[in-house]
Amino acid sequence: MFMFLLNIISFIFQSPDKLNQDIDRYLAKEIPGYEKIEFKIVKMPQNFSKLEINESMSANISGNIIYIPILLTDKENRTNKTYLTVNIKLYKTVYCAKGDIERKKELKDTDFEIKQVDVAGTHGKIISLDEKISLYRTKSIIRKGEALVSDLLEKIPIVRAGDRVKAYYLDGNIEVNFYVLAKQDGVEGDIIHVTKMDDNKQYKAKIVDSNNVLINE
Repeated sequence: MFMFLLNIISFIFQSPDKLNQDIDRYLAKEIPGYEKIEFKIVKMPQNFSKLEINESMSANISGNIIYIPILLTDKENRTNKTYLTVNIKLYKTVYCAKGDIERKKELKDTDFEIKQVDVAGTHGKIISLDEKISLYRTKSIIRKGEALVSDLLEKIPIVRAGDRVKAYYLDGNIEVNFYVLAKQDGVEGDIIHVTKMDDNKQYKAKIVDSNNVLINE
């Protein structure tokens, strides 16, 4: 009879409101940086007398599902480590495409609207609102309503194939420069192939800016 009363008391303390508060607090600590988090327990364990979050362990996230470590005590007072499966929505204010954006298109602010959306399950690093998106073009098609992430973008080349640029070659204290034709597109810091204009000799060169490269061999 005494154990039966203890089980009733334990069940009362494991109220849905208390569990939701515990999950809310745990998620805020475990996955910070979101403006709002919504969650729904996919399936509650059965036949337990006590359930508490195992604060010593980290959660596992797969898309919009998070597995929260818990300590589950049964009616015989045996405790097991397991996971609570929870569906999550993670809200963040981001750039969202107003319409489909084709591949290799240079981006403009007018291509996007800024809105708070659920980004759970989004692949790639989300582009910050502080980022200057006019420096980028698309690597692949961006669909209407899609959040802007780094995996979809590449920097707009500052040197393009066919551009005439000045190449510099350093040998100790000696500097030689001559004009070359770029054979590839590239951004600052990229190594590209270039061809010397007077004899067609090929080199590898590092892009310094839109007008200059440094011979890299």
